[in-house]
Amino acid sequence: MNGVKSLNAIKLWFCSILIFPFFSVFSSSCRSLKTDLSSYVDSEKPQNLDPEMKKNLDFLSRQLGSGFDGFTQRKLQTCMNVKSLTYAGAQSSTVNILEDRSATYLLNELGGAVYAKASLFGLVSGKVQGDMATALATTDDTSSLIYHYAATGKMALIEDREFNAIGSAAYARNDLRFFREQCGDQFVERVRLGAQLYIGMKYVFTSKEQKEKIRLTLKGELFWGLIKFSKTWSKEWRDMLANVRVSIEAFQVGGNPKRLEELKSHIFQGSCAGNDADRCSEAIDGLLAYAKDEFPKQLNNMEISEDSTKGPAILYAITSNYADRSVYDPIQQKRIQVSLPPKSTSDTDLATLLTRIANLRMDLKIALSRSIGLLDFQLTTNERSTVLSAKSELTSLLTSLDASANGSCKAALNDEEWVSVCSSEVGLLVADIARATKPLEISTQL
Repeated sequence: MNGVKSLNAIKLWFCSILIFPFFSVFSSSCRSLKTDLSSYVDSEKPQNLDPEMKKNLDFLSRQLGSGFDGFTQRKLQTCMNVKSLTYAGAQSSTVNILEDRSATYLLNELGGAVYAKASLFGLVSGKVQGDMATALATTDDTSSLIYHYAATGKMALIEDREFNAIGSAAYARNDLRFFREQCGDQFVERVRLGAQLYIGMKYVFTSKEQKEKIRLTLKGELFWGLIKFSKTWSKEWRDMLANVRVSIEAFQVGGNPKRLEELKSHIFQGSCAGNDADRCSEAIDGLLAYAKDEFPKQLNNMEISEDSTKGPAILYAITSNYADRSVYDPIQQKRIQVSLPPKSTSDTDLATLLTRIANLRMDLKIALSRSIGLLDFQLTTNERSTVLSAKSELTSLLTSLDASANGSCKAALNDEEWVSVCSSEVGLLVADIARATKPLEISTQL
């Protein structure tokens, strides 16, 4: 194919300059750590704790032991004792090239299949992964390529299942429905430490047909290869790629994300015409150099650090059902089996609604990103008016959906009478959202 190096050559280049240096930084493994914190009770922090023990507790107890309602997807108060922690598993580092992945894949696979929980627990990674999926998810009329750097640390987990004072008092009421309301049906038993860096290229096409035409012409080659070797293109290639806009995105969890934001402020952040990609090529070079040289140095060999700009983050949380195994109750001084009653129909309906709202919000955000990308093309007056109108409607629908989510649907978490109101409000938006998120197609070239 004229003007484009082979896929194998591009992959070899990528591996030689990026993957091997990245792996070498993490050749040492995290040390095992078992911390005995039996004197720690709730929010009291004894002054005689070993500094290393206190540092780990402060960092990890933000999530460990937190209650969670699996039906209403709510984080609740901490009902389990975080008195002894242990680290398990091995440290690993990977660099993957992901081409054309859906938002569902990016959220679930890269987020450990617990994106919704991570977001609700207030983990920064939840928002970062959500923003990343919105920006880089592939649709019928877009394409994407993501460099995904993942440094995975050990799993920190609660070793002994034991109620703290709150959980024990809730159980002592002898009312399991009350216990569920206070502590949920699950608790955070373990959290994964790590760091991630996403560097992505998003391609916006004027239409689905243009995307398929270019894909067929490429005969299986990756779009991103075109950016790296754009100076070798023929006029034929440049004319064809006038129907593409390219933008660069980067997101970081762990280490010092402010350094990435500083770098992004000094490189080109707009979109490039597909037939004039030099500025985007320079931007991607700068980000890849950051991934190779600076990002690994921020991770402190995956050891928890008192310095918030170093070391791993809590990537995601994993919950365990109280009913799975017995729990020690300090009031009764024995192990008990917590057998919670089944949820009501209204709770089940609300859980379905909350999932639906999350999916609708993601659809709207992806469509809004698409409309913003189209505005970078040289549009006719009518086309620009159409795109601006679509952007305005998407923004309005997103506002309406969020209003319901934060209004009637939030009220339904504590009062089942609001479930029907939430369902009705969301139902009224579904048809409009389906119509508004239908991809726009324009005929104009750049």
